[in-house]
Amino acid sequence: TLWGTGENSSGQLGLGDTATRTSLHPIATRVVQIAPQPDNNSILFLTDDGTLWAAGGTLDRLAPLPDPTTSPTPIATGVAQVSYGNLF
Repeated sequence: TLWGTGENSSGQLGLGDTATRTSLHPIATRVVQIAPQPDNNSILFLTDDGTLWAAGGTLDRLAPLPDPTTSPTPIATGVAQVSYGNLF
């Protein structure tokens, strides 16, 4: 299970809102890889079935998503690995 806490002004925790969290909250299950954006306002994560999910701000650069995207949204399938920005 992927858990998140902290600043959430762009919905990057994927909890359906932009409220800051001070305790851990479950975001998704079956997660095999995560890739936060370098400026910390969005996240990509990959589940074991090859689905790539996104949440947070500035995602309109990757897919036709609203800004912010406050709930995890699938943006691709058949993905084997993910990196985001300059984080490898």
